[in-house]
Amino acid sequence: MKSEKDMIGAALKTAVEYETHIAMKYANITKTVTDPAIQQQLKSLEQTARNHLNLLSKQMQELNN
Repeated sequence: MKSEKDMIGAALKTAVEYETHIAMKYANITKTVTDPAIQQQLKSLEQTARNHLNLLSKQMQELNN
């Protein structure tokens, strides 16, 4: 049976994978869009995903200490 720490670690890993995928998706879509307003919205969404990644990374480090 997995410990609570293992389950939290697995959940954080899944969240990191998701946010990485989403950030890359927003970055790629931004390259194909020509409307500056939509580009800015997509860049903002990408940055939000990257901020989430930073937070998740910190939580993973705290979990492993």
